Amino acid sequence: ATSSSIVYRSLNASVPYVSTIYQSYAQQTTSLAVNAQDPSDLVVYFSDGGSKEVFRINKVGTENEEVHQLFREKSQGVTNIVDIAYDWLNERLYYVLETRQGYVIKWRKVTDLLVMSEILVTETNPITSIWLHNTYKFMYYTLSDGSVTRCSLEGKKCKVIYDPIDNGGYKVHAVTSDPRTKSIYLSTSSSVLKTDLEGKDPVTHVSHTPSQPAAVAAFGELFYWVEADTHADVVVQARRSAHLKDTTE
Repeated sequence: ATSSSIVYRSLNASVPYVSTIYQSYAQQTTSLAVNAQDPSDLVVYFSDGGSKEVFRINKVGTENEEVHQLFREKSQGVTNIVDIAYDWLNERLYYVLETRQGYVIKWRKVTDLLVMSEILVTETNPITSIWLHNTYKFMYYTLSDGSVTRCSLEGKKCKVIYDPIDNGGYKVHAVTSDPRTKSIYLSTSSSVLKTDLEGKDPVTHVSHTPSQPAAVAAFGELFYWVEADTHADVVVQARRSAHLKDTTE
């Protein structure tokens, strides 16, 4: 994503798509969310953090793309939408809000926006990302200190499963998972770590250059992350449990 548009690519496409419909709506795209279980539904959600809006794009990758404002966060004291994640089993969109008092996590039902949660999680330190493992009903989020916390999807039974102090000082910047497995992947400044849902015994899954990865994703036997290159951000692709295989800008 760029500051004014979203560039996206099908796994089977030889070139990326750039949609002007994104450019016309987004002031500053801060995060994306999709149905990882069924990407064929052609729906993408994205947030414009500055305006505190969340949008839905229908028919993604076709000539008939449609963009709709899903909602604008109007809660008093909210200054930014930091990140979003989609729970496709319950049709809920989870989102991280920056407020004057700290950071909170809430959700709304995308099929009925009047159905929403109370505050699920509150943190004084900045929450930097959120990830859902829908199959096993867990929510993971990272803090600016590099730690990872796991909660139920209702914000209960929260506990820190990764602390940089216990792992050589390496901070986690993003979390991802494959919904078919009981593994999660933690992206640090030097590698992607693989661990179980409890965060036990993390091992190096993929090593990469010292550039801090901005995002990570797992899909089937392929693994992707975004890192800064000399001239631009690049998307790096690797096979599971393998070293760097291919890079594309």
